[in-house]
Amino acid sequence: MKIRRAVLACGLVAGVSAVAITPAEANPADGLALNLAPLANVVGKPPLPGSDRLKRDLAVLRWQQFARDSGLVGHAWSYLGREIGRFQAAIGSDFEKTAPLIGAGVPQFVRLVDEAKNQLKVVYDRSRPFLSYPDLKPCLPLESSQSYPSGHATWYVSTSLLLADLLPEHRERLLAVGH
Repeated sequence: MKIRRAVLACGLVAGVSAVAITPAEANPADGLALNLAPLANVVGKPPLPGSDRLKRDLAVLRWQQFARDSGLVGHAWSYLGREIGRFQAAIGSDFEKTAPLIGAGVPQFVRLVDEAKNQLKVVYDRSRPFLSYPDLKPCLPLESSQSYPSGHATWYVSTSLLLADLLPEHRERLLAVGH
């Protein structure tokens, strides 16, 4: 309490209005920045038009479309929301009850990754496959943003990696959810 008063007093003396920030309100990612180059190296580049890699990717998408059933569609829809709660089963507890600071803080760090991912989307400027290949019919809401790198994949993988570092005893299970 004495420290909080001293900070407030110093701010007022300097002519700056200060507001005390409690740890729950603070953004643990403040001041951090991601360097885009290493992230771009990890993500890699999208397949080139006409490449064997693109043909394999399209074959997978067409097979998934062919094999799609209500269970797979429901599973895909269940991951649309980028919710830290999807990792609860991997650790065996509810973040909001057992680790509220982790539950609130992790999304702040992952937001930095999301911003870098958005920059890569602009760099790669890859259109959604269903726009380039009309035979592909997504089972999820159609998005108009660039397709690469995947926002959902980026969010789940980066969240799982961060949680695995924070909770190493659950590493394998957390990474399985992320992947």
